[in-house]
Amino acid sequence: MTKAVSTKWTCHLQIAAAMATGALTLSSCSSSNFAGTSSRSPALEKPSPQPSLDSKKPDPKSSAPNPDASQGATPELPLECRKDYQVPASSNLWLAGVAAGTPLIYRIPTGNNQVYTTIDSAPGQSPVLVATATQGCLAAGQALTFTVTGQISHGSDPATDADGSRSEVVGHMNAGAFGKSDLRAPINSLIGVFLGADDPTSLPAPAGLDFSSEDSRNLPLLTPAVGQAFFIGTGKTAKGELRKIVVPSGSERLYFGIMDAYEWKNNTGTLTGAIQSSAVVSTP
Repeated sequence: MTKAVSTKWTCHLQIAAAMATGALTLSSCSSSNFAGTSSRSPALEKPSPQPSLDSKKPDPKSSAPNPDASQGATPELPLECRKDYQVPASSNLWLAGVAAGTPLIYRIPTGNNQVYTTIDSAPGQSPVLVATATQGCLAAGQALTFTVTGQISHGSDPATDADGSRSEVVGHMNAGAFGKSDLRAPINSLIGVFLGADDPTSLPAPAGLDFSSEDSRNLPLLTPAVGQAFFIGTGKTAKGELRKIVVPSGSERLYFGIMDAYEWKNNTGTLTGAIQSSAVVSTP
């Protein structure tokens, strides 16, 4: 099945009517409308923590590069770590690291006591594995930067670059799942997650991060935990600076996916993403 075609404003009017009558009616809402800023599921109402304040305002001393880095020396990444990867719009980050055949089931109320059920599963909607520790690509404490190009088309919405649609910030409908945290970020944006070596399916999900605001999406340094989904976007801040993502301790794998609320399988478009370089940083 495909997502029902409807405009954001139609969905808003339905929700307003539902609130007035005390009934839940989300008939014909696309995933971008369902979990958007003004029409998200009750399960998404919990505020997600903002990215670390240490990342937002890094201490000049603690975040300064080590002596080698300050002299222009940065860890040389193997070529295998820096190759381009195609990231289809169908890449569901919450399926990262799970076994083939594992389903993610989404149930969306459509009114009149009806529920629309849709399933993404591995490997059909699996995200893209872009780096591993065994390749020499992931060293705890190193900060990675990324280059990202391409555009994503989501349903009938206009195509966007990897920063996604700023007017449609969504959260994962199932919140944290399979050892990955919830996340709020613009729909269509490039997102990522670090995982350990084990199957994350039964692991508890970390606290989710919230990239709803421009300020949060323009942080120059992010320090996600293992299993904590984070925003990558185009890899640059609004000032054109490369955003650094610090590899957390215990990382063995890095995955790229595309932000959506539910039902990745009928999304279209592709982004091209790659690790550009690494730098040594000190974090608190």
